[in-house]
Amino acid sequence: MKSKLFFDHIPKSAGTSISNALEDIFSEKNLISEFNNQHAYTIKTYRESNFLGGHIWFRQYEQLDSERYYCTILRDPIDRFLSQYSFHRQIAASLTNEGPTKDLRLGDPQVLAATGMDIKEYILSPIPALINSYSNVQARHFAQRYCSSPIELSDEALLDAAIRSLEEYDLVGTFDYLQNFIDQICVDFSKPSKILPLLNKTDVKITKWELDSQLIKKLEETNSVDIKLVAWAKNRLKKLSSVERSAQLKVSSRENALDHFHSNEKLKKWVEFGNQEIKITSISCIGSNSGLSLVESGEEINILIYFVSNINEEELTIGIAIRDDGGQLIYGTNSALQGHKLKIKKQDSKSVVFTFKASLSPGKYHITAAVHKGVSHEHGNYHWVDNAANFIVRGYGTKAFVGAFDLQGTMRVDPNYGG
Repeated sequence: MKSKLFFDHIPKSAGTSISNALEDIFSEKNLISEFNNQHAYTIKTYRESNFLGGHIWFRQYEQLDSERYYCTILRDPIDRFLSQYSFHRQIAASLTNEGPTKDLRLGDPQVLAATGMDIKEYILSPIPALINSYSNVQARHFAQRYCSSPIELSDEALLDAAIRSLEEYDLVGTFDYLQNFIDQICVDFSKPSKILPLLNKTDVKITKWELDSQLIKKLEETNSVDIKLVAWAKNRLKKLSSVERSAQLKVSSRENALDHFHSNEKLKKWVEFGNQEIKITSISCIGSNSGLSLVESGEEINILIYFVSNINEEELTIGIAIRDDGGQLIYGTNSALQGHKLKIKKQDSKSVVFTFKASLSPGKYHITAAVHKGVSHEHGNYHWVDNAANFIVRGYGTKAFVGAFDLQGTMRVDPNYGG
């Protein structure tokens, strides 16, 4: 078993949040700079450190450290670039508002370009440095271990080199499953679970749904390898996940679920109340077959709820309710009704998974979750959250029906029935 970890941080892929969580998990401060670290030199210099993580670069044919568990996160390349562009604008605005400064980031060509160009000008610019800043960035990063100039490779060769490199990593996560990435590391290192904080977020983001078709097409063309690489990573995760852990390892984040089914509709507002002595920190839902929060009627759905406690509670109950887009209650249950007697200690963080078949008519459904004392929330409500997550049923599965629910009725015809 490897006892040390190295986190390869791709820019704008939640690396700051992950590094912060890993520092807590390993009880060790990350010693290397977040930026521009040569891999072999870093490993040699900080040989005794149990946790290292940051932006790194490799020389051709460079080997990974056999003592270390290597992990990284891949992200939808268009989302990653748009976050990067917005973040660069935010950096420049923040620094210039402070008055004259010699901060080196203001000399970064990408920061300067993001400040002086709108998103359309940036993407359509013929400047090679800008084109390279959003073209197959992730694949080129990993491929550099197998070639001296990844940018000169054909798409097929670039994808092959990147996959060859990543196959040597112990864990390749994706941005859609950040909490599960942390969960898996905790499992592999026999560490207590850790709730992932969300740090270094860009205040004002541009989403792909705000771009016109010309720009989307350009970004898809210039990121065709990265798109395939992310798909490969998701498939690899499914293959590596055991059946026992599958419900937890296939849960999508609430913030990114809508991106998967190409909708720019806003989530209904998260509404919460309660004293929050026990607090729900995240709620996610995912279809077992689709891997998304967009499912077919009859598909199994997993709802994962994370919560933390500031008190000791011997009679803990956690429950869910599902409502349609009109607010009608469709289904509700809780841990007590399911026969589970739950306890929690002060400072503990826990998670539960509710699983059910979405035998519903096509439409959008919203999830409410609650943590309370005893059988009913009337006995002591700790945290109640409305519209915390949602899922969409997009089709009828194998059989069509009318009405709100699929009662899975069958029909038999008397063999003597005449034509």
